[in-house]
Amino acid sequence: MESFRVLETPGHADGHLSFFREKDGVLIIGDVATNMNLLTTFTGLHLPPSMFTTNQDVNINSLKKLKALDPQIICFGHGSVLVNKNKKFETFVDKLTI
Repeated sequence: MESFRVLETPGHADGHLSFFREKDGVLIIGDVATNMNLLTTFTGLHLPPSMFTTNQDVNINSLKKLKALDPQIICFGHGSVLVNKNKKFETFVDKLTI
């Protein structure tokens, strides 16, 4: 049984952690990003709202670090699981600027 690797992903909150299992590419990112609009609940990738994020620039850097893992399945604190077949997550992160 392969364990999840613990990754420091600050920005949304100090001490925020994400978890990655390399054997199948499962990434649990919590609140570094959401897969839903928090107002409408429509599915789609978004940054967490600035008012609930300690440092958005650091958060974006954490997302760039997670992108490099080539995740296949991404689990969020808010929104449905994303099966990342079309590299939707990477496209989203590539559009983010600091």
